[in-house]
Amino acid sequence: MMSDDEKMLIMLAVSAMRGKLPKEGAVDERLEFAMRYVRQNERNLFWMSTTVSDDLMLRTAIAAVLESALYEEHDLIMRSLRPLQMLSAAQAGVPVDWKQLNISPDLVPVLKIWHRAKEAT
Repeated sequence: MMSDDEKMLIMLAVSAMRGKLPKEGAVDERLEFAMRYVRQNERNLFWMSTTVSDDLMLRTAIAAVLESALYEEHDLIMRSLRPLQMLSAAQAGVPVDWKQLNISPDLVPVLKIWHRAKEAT
């Protein structure tokens, strides 16, 4: 669960990113652009924080894309994040019904894109 401080940092960073991200193109391309942007501009976006985790940067990039996503894109991103949320819950000791996990071929490979963005910066 995110702290209020982390939520505030994400909101400030997303606000600073307005107008810098493409609003058109494939959702996975926009996610990768946002992820690279966050990594390349870490100090400018998170100037209030002494340490910035990969998790915070990833959440910020996703939030920035979600802000301007169409309904269908928003739904796709949220469905793509579901396996990660379930894994995180399981690691925290929360019982997870893996049978409820519906992995369809249209999901965006969020972690794959994140690793590509990290390697590019």
